[in-house]
Amino acid sequence: MADAAGPRRSERIVTGIVVALCAAAAAVIVVTTLRALDRWYLPVPVADTWEGSFGFTREAAGDFLGALWRPHNEHRIVLSKLLFWFNNTHLGGSNAFLIAVNVALTAAVAAATAWLTAAMVAGHRAAQWIFAAASMGAGFAWVHQQNLVWEFQSQFYFAVLFSLLAMTLAGRAHVRGDSSGRYLAAVACALLAMVSMGAGVPTVAALGLVLLALPAPRRVIVAAGVVLVVGLGLFLPGLGAAPANPDALQLLPSGEVPAPVALLTFLGSPAYWATESLGWAQVGGALFLAVTAAVVARTARQVWRRQERAPMTMAGLGFVLVVLANGISAALLRADNGALVLVGSRYQILVLIGWLVLMAVAVASTMEVLGPVRSTVATGLAAGAAAAVLLLVVPTQLASGANPADPDQSTLANPARRTAAALGVELGVPDRDLQVPTLYYRPGAWPALSEYVREQQWAIFGDRFRELRQTLGGSQEDLRHVPC
Repeated sequence: MADAAGPRRSERIVTGIVVALCAAAAAVIVVTTLRALDRWYLPVPVADTWEGSFGFTREAAGDFLGALWRPHNEHRIVLSKLLFWFNNTHLGGSNAFLIAVNVALTAAVAAATAWLTAAMVAGHRAAQWIFAAASMGAGFAWVHQQNLVWEFQSQFYFAVLFSLLAMTLAGRAHVRGDSSGRYLAAVACALLAMVSMGAGVPTVAALGLVLLALPAPRRVIVAAGVVLVVGLGLFLPGLGAAPANPDALQLLPSGEVPAPVALLTFLGSPAYWATESLGWAQVGGALFLAVTAAVVARTARQVWRRQERAPMTMAGLGFVLVVLANGISAALLRADNGALVLVGSRYQILVLIGWLVLMAVAVASTMEVLGPVRSTVATGLAAGAAAAVLLLVVPTQLASGANPADPDQSTLANPARRTAAALGVELGVPDRDLQVPTLYYRPGAWPALSEYVREQQWAIFGDRFRELRQTLGGSQEDLRHVPC
């Protein structure tokens, strides 16, 4: 509970300054990221978009439901495929729509994080605003630039968003004494997270643990268990591992990283982006595990002794377990793709939000141990937690390796590589002659796919593409000399 007498004037001034500083840091992050998107935008598709979006649309013309449910590597990306289909059939294949959706989704992730963290520190307005600012900073951090620049990547945002909503709705259902409505919505969100991509699959198990720990009404637990088990039974068959990517960033040699080290590096990966040190990443991962273990132990003790426990703290812990499960999965798959184990940009949206939620869980748990605390104490704890996350993000936002003002740092945004791929399509270059590592497709699929894309004359061949093409030349021989 907040201090009934209210904070003194000096305390209000200090609190206001802290909130303003957090809001300013978040504003800098949001503005620089949006400027970078405007500067780096290209209409030319990249990597998985060729087959995952264009190839899917081609297959969907003959078997829509089959193509929709068919795995993409080790994922089922049903929600993203619906976006791809709409974009290609109604908007001419322009990736501007898909990137705009990515921006909207990252804003939704930030809002969902703010909702969950605010519920954990209910009654302390300043602490809630601090966590809201940190949520915006983590949501728009340029460290996960690939998810923003790469039009294909909406599935990461969907997985994180629906996982957050599933946990929050379950906690709110318990707080409100809801008999079914919000619990059912939580289960629906868990299923949506599952069909977003592989990173969302642990949401199903984590939600089950949260429902048991709250505890939810028995009939809700039984019904949710049946739905979630059936959902997993339909989802898992037919999934395969992702093919090895020889162009993946290998910061540690693939196959030579012990699983515990890989797990620490993954969980502490935001520290790598801030310090460029794998050692600090592993220290960060150890801290993540230590705080999680302490909170889990306290929660298990409360459940065992049937003590009262905070529902929203349980909800936050559920999301932290989703992040931990993804870290374990990445560590076990290190032999297939070392980049996933380590510090890949795409997973930073999950890990950064996980760090922020974990900090909120730690703050809420500390306040539970201390009992009723003054508003200034709650504000100080929240400010420390938010600073721990924002200090990981702000240096990365301004560092040369990820500076939005430097258009040469992102391989996905490199105009030469992306335009060369589209040029190869337009010229009908055989896949054996197309030495551009930004293409991604199944062996043997390229001839039919490139012919289909040319027939559709999608937006990738608009004025902007022709303008870029002039800088590269217009022949197959020119294409072979594109600097990739």
